[in-house]
Amino acid sequence: MLTRRFLRIKVLQELYAYFSDTNADYADAEKTLLQNIQKVYDLYIYQLSYILELSDFISNLIEESRNKFYPTYEDLHPNTKFIENQILQQLSENRSFKRHRDRLKINWADQQNMVRKSFFKLRESDAYKTYMDSGKRNFKEDKEFLIKMVREVILQDELLQNFYEEKNVNWANDFDGTILMLEKTFRNFKKEDDEYAPLPQLYTAPYEENNRNEDEEFIKKLLRNVVFNSREYDDMIAQRITNWDFERIALMDIILLKMAISEFLKFETIPIKVTMNEYIEMAKVFSTPKSSIFINGMLDKLLSEFKESGRIKKVGRGLINK
Repeated sequence: MLTRRFLRIKVLQELYAYFSDTNADYADAEKTLLQNIQKVYDLYIYQLSYILELSDFISNLIEESRNKFYPTYEDLHPNTKFIENQILQQLSENRSFKRHRDRLKINWADQQNMVRKSFFKLRESDAYKTYMDSGKRNFKEDKEFLIKMVREVILQDELLQNFYEEKNVNWANDFDGTILMLEKTFRNFKKEDDEYAPLPQLYTAPYEENNRNEDEEFIKKLLRNVVFNSREYDDMIAQRITNWDFERIALMDIILLKMAISEFLKFETIPIKVTMNEYIEMAKVFSTPKSSIFINGMLDKLLSEFKESGRIKKVGRGLINK
């Protein structure tokens, strides 16, 4: 379920921590990387649970209104469309979800003030108003609403983001990634799914019979190659810098270049164009304003020399073309 872009970002973050610590240990770094990625799935389960908590909160409000001493017509005839959303009902019964929720011991009892504020934001959103007032009830509309809700309400919920950051400092950076995971999950729900339907797994690639996973092997290989070839890659970069001291290059830029070099030279099935695009785009987000231009120029220069010397070994048609 996690994209290669997201996996590269997690490797980048771990490499930054590794090269910032003079006492860093590779084995510990790899272990931490895999644990941090696994915890992204835990955040994803929290996100699913929170959406169900919003449904439970609304259900309780409806019940309280019905039990008023002098209930109004609206109190006695509420719009129950949200709490009867077919996908949320499937999710609440899903055995895989419940197993993960119980493993994490998720409980929102102490966060009802946050839940209430989230509900108010949800109630005022265009997505919610349109959905509740459409006059239709079908599986497709239920699905489309949840996707819009995730984008327009959950993604913008700063209180929720702060709550997650307090639970795990890395979750602040992982929040956006889980939004994409939620969207994929809701898109994949089918009307005929029962309680045994599996939730999407953490990695997009399937697990093989020997329990190996291509995506997991990718991140371990990328981390390992950058760490163990770091000095060689430093020399490659330093020798090709003009009018700039190597020591003055931002550490983040150096790591991005090393990751790209590693993919050029060590990953036979990743197209050159993909590697170039990925690290230029990551530089725009994680480094200085001019970093993407610098990295683009450096990678162009390195790639040209690698091709001339025959160091680029790619398997498959079109993988070597930029």
